[in-house]
Amino acid sequence: MSWTSRPISSAEYVLLSHTLEEATRPLHQFFLDTTGFSFQDCNTRCLTFTDVAPQGLASGERRTWFILQRFVEGFFLHPTGLELLLDHSSMNAQDWAVEQVWYNGKFYQSPEELARKYDAGEPRGHFPSPMTVKGPHPVQPQGPRYRLEGNAVLYGGWSFAFRLRSSTGLQVLNLHFGGERIAYEVSLQDAASLYGGHTPAGMQTKYSDVGWGLGTVTHELAPGIDCPETATFLDALHYYDTDDPVHYPRALCVFEMPTGVPIRRHFDSDFDGGFNFYAGLQGQVLVLRTTSTVYNYDYIWDFIF
Repeated sequence: MSWTSRPISSAEYVLLSHTLEEATRPLHQFFLDTTGFSFQDCNTRCLTFTDVAPQGLASGERRTWFILQRFVEGFFLHPTGLELLLDHSSMNAQDWAVEQVWYNGKFYQSPEELARKYDAGEPRGHFPSPMTVKGPHPVQPQGPRYRLEGNAVLYGGWSFAFRLRSSTGLQVLNLHFGGERIAYEVSLQDAASLYGGHTPAGMQTKYSDVGWGLGTVTHELAPGIDCPETATFLDALHYYDTDDPVHYPRALCVFEMPTGVPIRRHFDSDFDGGFNFYAGLQGQVLVLRTTSTVYNYDYIWDFIF
């Protein structure tokens, strides 16, 4: 095995961090303008990085792409949009150099080039319409059109019961429409995440998320984001891998919303410049929702009626 193919040590990471800080010094104002974070004099608003593998595509190479991110909780979810290709094959860290920069879908030869073009206004983006006003949201002028009776829901011709099973998650039971039973149970059974890679762990990893208590990681839903502000929020209790039941507030929500598309519509032309009639029916649905956060990824589970 060649020296360039060795794993990255903690000492090398320190040197890489220093190299990236120095190499991105011309982009200090760029980072402040686009993210509010930087590598220089940043205190609590610093940048960090994630390196990817492999470190090169040919024998003897040690060239790595680095993803620059905001150094906050869950930093892997906060990329700056800028990535750097760094050659760090030399035994002397002073010889390490940035070979390419990628930002906003374009490649640049150096941080200096990106900084110059940013100052000239080239890679800047803009919204063609203002985003400073509040967006649309549903309202219920006369209150909800559904009714909750314990864990049973009545909505138009629909009626069903529900529960949040600790192992597998949301279940709809005894589902009826128009007085006719449609199903005894409609429920989630599992969710699988199939990974791949050239390492033993990567090749073997096939997560069956029910093994992590898919129904128990149903944390609090945020009104106006996870569910409309008009939704009815419901708590849950889970007795799973604990000495006592655990209370989860706002773990589920029920709400009605417009789909923005009519269920049916027809413009009946008289084929003589006029029409006989128009008829349409608003598209509206009832949603029963919960979420599952399994370590670093989230599911949103909707039953739509």
